[in-house]
Amino acid sequence: MSLLGRVADVLLLAMRLGLGTIYLAHSWEKLSGGRAGFETMLAGVGVPLPEVVAWFTMVAEGVGGTLLITGLLTRLTCLGLLGLAIGAVATLKIDFGLIAGPEAPLPGAGLELAIAVGLAGLLLAGPGRIALDHVLGIERVAAPADLSQPVSGRA
Repeated sequence: MSLLGRVADVLLLAMRLGLGTIYLAHSWEKLSGGRAGFETMLAGVGVPLPEVVAWFTMVAEGVGGTLLITGLLTRLTCLGLLGLAIGAVATLKIDFGLIAGPEAPLPGAGLELAIAVGLAGLLLAGPGRIALDHVLGIERVAAPADLSQPVSGRA
């Protein structure tokens, strides 16, 4: 395997670990005592069925974070979490911009948008070779082009 291929696999692993850890931390925060506050906040901004949305969000973040870290069902997980991130921006953060002012009841949408970009990148690139998807044969990773070798053929 080329150096480029090894670097790409390590970078995809780093993306999965980073995003997965963020989702696990957000889920844990809500599960460890913040659930009622999260439900109240959702109700306060007019989200219908805030109890259901709160539980769905906590489970999706926890399970999704774990799946990203392990690299299992990565593309499907990215698709679901991408929907969750876009939903958070569209329903909760759209009025606050990227960085909300100190008087805003919620932070801006910057984190969710950055996460969405990372999820979209993983959705398109796949999990890489350092992932259960690859080990279990769910994803077959094609070797990247060896850019160190000149291209042969007619010019």
